[in-house]
Amino acid sequence: MKTTRILFFVAAFFPVSETRSQVKTGAKIARYASPAGSFMQAIPIGNGRLGATIFGGVEEERIVLNDDSFWSGEPYSGKVANGPETVAQIHAALVKGDHALADELAKKLQGPYNQSYQPLEELRIRFDHTGKPVNYTRYLNISDAVAAVSYQVDGVVYTRTAFCSFPDQAIVVQLEASQSGKLNFTIAMAGKHQQQVKSVSGTSLQAFGRAPYQVDPSYLSTDKPVLYDSAENGKGMRYAAILNAQVKDGRISNKNGTIRVVNATSVLLLISARTSFNGYNQSPSKNGLNCNRLVMDDNRKLLGKSYATLLAAHISDYQRLFNRMELKLDAGTNQDQAPLSSLVERFKKENDPSFLTLLFDLGRYLMIAGSRPGSQPLNLQGNWNEWVRPPWSSNYTMNINSQMNYWPVLVANLAECHEPMLSFIEELAEHGRETARHNYNSSGWVAHHNADIWRYSGAVGAGGGEPSWANFMGGGIWESFDFWEHYQFTNDSVFLRNRVYPLLKGAVEFSLDWLIKDSSNQLVPRFTVSSEATYSTPAGYKGYCILNSGQDIALYEELFMNFIQTCERLAINDSLYQKTKAAFHLLPRYQVDPEGKIKEWLEPGIDRPYGGNKNHLSQLIGYFPGRQLILKNDPKLENAVKRTLEIFGPSTAKWMHAWEINLWARQAKPERAYELVTRLAEGYGPNDFNPDQSYQIDWQMGFTAGICEMLLQSHRVDEKGIPEIEVLPALPKEWRNGSIKGIRARGCFECTLEWKEGKLTRLQVENISGQAGSNKKVWINYGGNKKLLELEPGKVSTQFYN
Repeated sequence: MKTTRILFFVAAFFPVSETRSQVKTGAKIARYASPAGSFMQAIPIGNGRLGATIFGGVEEERIVLNDDSFWSGEPYSGKVANGPETVAQIHAALVKGDHALADELAKKLQGPYNQSYQPLEELRIRFDHTGKPVNYTRYLNISDAVAAVSYQVDGVVYTRTAFCSFPDQAIVVQLEASQSGKLNFTIAMAGKHQQQVKSVSGTSLQAFGRAPYQVDPSYLSTDKPVLYDSAENGKGMRYAAILNAQVKDGRISNKNGTIRVVNATSVLLLISARTSFNGYNQSPSKNGLNCNRLVMDDNRKLLGKSYATLLAAHISDYQRLFNRMELKLDAGTNQDQAPLSSLVERFKKENDPSFLTLLFDLGRYLMIAGSRPGSQPLNLQGNWNEWVRPPWSSNYTMNINSQMNYWPVLVANLAECHEPMLSFIEELAEHGRETARHNYNSSGWVAHHNADIWRYSGAVGAGGGEPSWANFMGGGIWESFDFWEHYQFTNDSVFLRNRVYPLLKGAVEFSLDWLIKDSSNQLVPRFTVSSEATYSTPAGYKGYCILNSGQDIALYEELFMNFIQTCERLAINDSLYQKTKAAFHLLPRYQVDPEGKIKEWLEPGIDRPYGGNKNHLSQLIGYFPGRQLILKNDPKLENAVKRTLEIFGPSTAKWMHAWEINLWARQAKPERAYELVTRLAEGYGPNDFNPDQSYQIDWQMGFTAGICEMLLQSHRVDEKGIPEIEVLPALPKEWRNGSIKGIRARGCFECTLEWKEGKLTRLQVENISGQAGSNKKVWINYGGNKKLLELEPGKVSTQFYN
């Protein structure tokens, strides 16, 4: 992500009130006391593919609709001319010490900018209220993924309930009045694209539209940043959406592309949407799906189903995932009725840890709402967007942001929600093979800093991007970590052979072509950058391209070791395996600078002063989320990691705070981790505004992962390959009493922990592998005391501690 314009998402999940039932005692509620003043404050709901953002207005309700496949543009290749020759020139310039020339040449390798995630439609519900509203509340019930709004006007209580159903692939909105015949409103569909709205029947509206075929990033100033093709069969993705309204009583009519409801008591709105997206390599205009037929089919399946039936199916599906895990910290004041702004202030004064459990659960909620089998993966904004030119195109930013989005998915017991990202990476690799061959004359596959729905794998920047981000070539390598991690948590041998091995094999093949031996017989890149970082030469030049960096050590060590271990699990002993083992030992070693930090730049006299851009610690990737740096068990390097974090200091970026939580947790420094937890929690208020006014979800996911990392770690194995689960490695003193249920560990184990007065009292470990030959043994490490457990698949061990 381009740090000169960093904007952050504050998860502003606000209140709404559920109809037909009271909120259950103990439900996890994110509440707000007034309507959303901006998209930043609206409540997101989703089912992976579909998303909706609810503002909760009184005079007018706005609901922004999204389909995660609705993007600008069409498939594109990003081939550049004379790529291999340019690479040779860059390398030669760096060897000669001409960093300025290398930076200028790197821009020749840049292809076009990515396309942008698009808003699909927007519902506007205009109410006939004349009196002043009182007793307003809106909230998200995280326990059942239902949003609601409630207020009173002239003695009548009006409620709206909304959810996004995965089983029924629909957005459902129920409106009710406490007195008969008091609902009077008009509904319109008001999308931001070229659209047509027509009446399907007296109770339905259908909207048709087209995305632009070109959208420039929001940070570029261009004369024509948004381009539509006006031809009937022109370029651009199509969409279709249907709104069906069902009234319990009263009258309903359809006129001029709107629906009018008069004197009703309850109204059910059913919303379906589809796009013509037919795969990352298919033109949505020439070879697209028939979104009109698809959306009509979706809508027909909904008709005849009651609100109660739809709600029950939705809650059952959602809670099957959400209820797998539960975090409890010291009980604080009952927070169900308090708005988020009050909770933030209470946390600042009292350090009430129960507020942190709410934020923890928001991360799990976002994962379930934004990433389900069959959907696209979470982008920078998850699944929610109202802008034609969203910040950073709302794309997939692969120098940490996309990776951070999925940090909690396995440890937080949501492995199914990982599938969209895994499928995305596999398709990205297919595009990346052509990029590797044409632009770099290399085998295997490569992906850079940014990607979009078209799985674009080349460097972006259009010849003008700063190389520190535009020319980062490690995005695909870093994303490949997800495959080995998924295997580590599931022990799925079929997944290992059919998906992990081929994906890693291609990344290794490119890497072995890309690395060359330097004068010290070490393998180094032909050229590289350190993500979004600028170095200073002794002569005072501020540059980007260099021959090697700490980030590269981390990326290649992790990739090679993941591939080596995959081959060994699969009993593969071919030439590529042997080459990779040899290459692993030829990689440069981490270096420590005079200040005691892990060096970012591995060229004499070059380093980055930390008084500048402080939003990446890329040389620590091997410490977290990777593990090779920490597994070296080198006290000098351990201390250098600590010194790097100390000198770096708390960043200004919220996603960086989340990374620091995880890094300090790996350092077993609970109070340092807790300091960052506190910073993020306090950043919610008092009005849930983010001063930069951007909607990004990465930090929320990194926060949830960080809490898990403070309570349980499982990255170590012994010399025999037996995994180790470390319990409460970074428990802060502020969490004296608590428990966590359903947290997952590598080796395919599920754990429940309980502690009192800062001491472990109960540990339950279950071997959840269903495959023969899976891990049976696991080390339990609590406070440095290790105990070996042997558990057959399906067996549970419960231990009590005094």
